[in-house]
Amino acid sequence: MKTKFTLYLLLSILLFSFTQTFSQVERKEVGNLVMENIPEIPQQLKDRIFQYQNTRSASFQDWLHNDEGILISTRFAETSQFHKVKIPGGSREQITFFTEPVSGATLCPDKNKNIFLFTKDVGGAEFYQIFSFDVDNGNFKMLTDGKSSNGGVSWNNKGDKYSYFSTKRNGTDWDIYVADINNPENAEMVASEGGSWYAVDWAPDDKSLILGKYVSANESYFYTLDLITKKLTQVNPSSEKLLTAGQHTQKTVKESILLQMKILNFKDFVITIYNQKSLLLLLQKLIGMLNHLHFLNKAINLLLQSMKMEWQNFLYLIQKL
Repeated sequence: MKTKFTLYLLLSILLFSFTQTFSQVERKEVGNLVMENIPEIPQQLKDRIFQYQNTRSASFQDWLHNDEGILISTRFAETSQFHKVKIPGGSREQITFFTEPVSGATLCPDKNKNIFLFTKDVGGAEFYQIFSFDVDNGNFKMLTDGKSSNGGVSWNNKGDKYSYFSTKRNGTDWDIYVADINNPENAEMVASEGGSWYAVDWAPDDKSLILGKYVSANESYFYTLDLITKKLTQVNPSSEKLLTAGQHTQKTVKESILLQMKILNFKDFVITIYNQKSLLLLLQKLIGMLNHLHFLNKAINLLLQSMKMEWQNFLYLIQKL
């Protein structure tokens, strides 16, 4: 009887301690983050670390016409805006002053049109819209409907039309549209296959587009789209899942280099590259994303074989980039 009483007492004490422990948990929810018994960060520490977190970078957007410099994006105050820089080491000249950040500026290839297209959120809803901006007078105009999500702008070579993706049809799928810069309201939907599609580049004769289809971080494909017949043709078709990279057509060389590499024997990695410079730039990106030394060595060797280049010349080029 005494033993039973002792066990009962111990269990009661443990149960009481367990209940007390969990009843004293301090829980705090910030968005999707749930914190339990995490002490408040002192404001002094927040202010101190802010000077390291709140850094500013600049990204190249495009070349301006008539050797007037370059267009960059950098944050000044709270949001990233566009700036002109006329000479190397020169001061920036801010040209957009929106409350929302801007991105993806691309200048019209026609030098008689000193305008560029860019994307910007409207009202914080993350439904990005496409705008045009006149470099000469600072006027801007929204070219899309203000309700759907839009992006991936690419000018044709003549500079009178541009392609982009939009969710205008059903609010979900990324369809491909082509619009006349003088009549953007009547943009033509040229591809509506469902899923996430984007226009990569125009063919030199402006009669077809290279389209990308994004499925996941490990799977994506390239297609060519005939703008007259609307026929889609997959680049390097395969029954296996592929991951593709490379973005621009080569305007002067008709034939391209197509490399296909096995990644650790469980998927294919296809890189479509159109000149040696693109090849080296893509290799730099590959080095940043690859974590397996065996594949990295295999990838580099395949790239070198395609370029008929020795290691010494390769390393010299990398140093020059």
